[in-house]
Amino acid sequence: MNELRCTAVLTCRNERQILERLLPHWLAEGLELCVIDHSSNDGSRELMEANLGSGVLQIMDLPWLG
Repeated sequence: MNELRCTAVLTCRNERQILERLLPHWLAEGLELCVIDHSSNDGSRELMEANLGSGVLQIMDLPWLG
């Protein structure tokens, strides 16, 4: 039987507090994430990088234009 996989695209900018709370739940449910970071400077990107290969598939940059 094939296992169902689900991948979400997550965009964020300075959302570390929210991500710290929600990321463990998403990963525990088996959700895979492709992250687009909009110039975060609060540690959001580092949190995602710490989970690369453990549910976070890829992190891409898209500069914040305001």
